[in-house]
Amino acid sequence: LKIDSEDYKTTFVLLKAKRANTGVYKVTAKNTSGIDEVEVEISVLSKPSKPKGPLKVSDVTSEGCKLKWDKPEDDGGEPIDHYVVERMDTETGRWVPVVTSKTPEAELNILYHGWFSPGIVPAPTCSVALFTSDLAVFGATTSVAGLNEGKEYQFRVKAVNAEGESEPLETEIPTLAKNPYS
Repeated sequence: LKIDSEDYKTTFVLLKAKRANTGVYKVTAKNTSGIDEVEVEISVLSKPSKPKGPLKVSDVTSEGCKLKWDKPEDDGGEPIDHYVVERMDTETGRWVPVVTSKTPEAELNILYHGWFSPGIVPAPTCSVALFTSDLAVFGATTSVAGLNEGKEYQFRVKAVNAEGESEPLETEIPTLAKNPYS
């Protein structure tokens, strides 16, 4: 805590403030005229904590899967705006954005026909459409490469608020892209 005092003015600076410093503080001023106290509420804002896990993968096929996770314990003092879902082909080790979701779940489906303009699809379902080697993602602005049958993927999700992105929550084991009955 740094305190700067000058005539008729005192400034308090809390250096390297953390979310744990949020709370009500009592400030006491004392001089020859007497004593006065005031309570001041301080809110320290930050990016959210990482989403709570585990990051669950279900309904796996060669074309896609469903992901589910829990909200972060701490939203950073700002509402969660959205979640960013990424995937990694375990052979390349490179993370690629897949979709954004307003709720703590995402459905990654691949449609093999037709052209669809990117638009907003109400969460929790986000669809992905295949065009040659690229995918257009509804509800997001990023195009991503498709899942390939027989490849293993890791997934991760980050919570985003006005202060930034959280640390990622990652799947614990790779997921094999394959049809369940083949």
